[in-house]
Amino acid sequence: MGGRPYILFVGTMEPRKNLTRALRAFAAIIRQGVTSHRFCLAGGSGWGRQDIASLARDLGIEDYVQVLGRVTDERLQSCYAHADMLLMPSLYEGFGLPLLEAMRHGVPVITSNVASMPEVAGEGGLLVDPHSEQAIAAALLLLIRDRRLHRHKSEQARLQASQFSWQRCADQTLAVIESLG
Repeated sequence: MGGRPYILFVGTMEPRKNLTRALRAFAAIIRQGVTSHRFCLAGGSGWGRQDIASLARDLGIEDYVQVLGRVTDERLQSCYAHADMLLMPSLYEGFGLPLLEAMRHGVPVITSNVASMPEVAGEGGLLVDPHSEQAIAAALLLLIRDRRLHRHKSEQARLQASQFSWQRCADQTLAVIESLG
């Protein structure tokens, strides 16, 4: 995925992922002259059949948007490892595994200030109102322009991701079960 740096989205492309606002926010930073980054989207289509490529064309940003579709696990790990940031302004998430995966690679995240996302992102990201294209655009601009903040959030992302593990989850579940018995 070489070339210019990119903002990554990972997930099923469906309305609850808020991709229309994400693309409009990305278009807003392009209109402000910030053309250093691409927006790469990895994931299959879900309900609602959002046509991301058409929306990018309608917004005049098709040269900056790359829809990867479903990718192999190996390619997905490479996408995370080389991303400049992850953008996931979902309206709702049960957990938000892409946040954790990105942060494990030291990739700062921009995510919603609703549902489980603030807890998952912790200090490893910037929280935005998912209903505000302006808030999403402002967070993108902040991480693109303030590289010191970007480095800090990258360090915090790794620390935050280390707080989550399957072993820890299993240990905590077992402790709850044992406390009930």
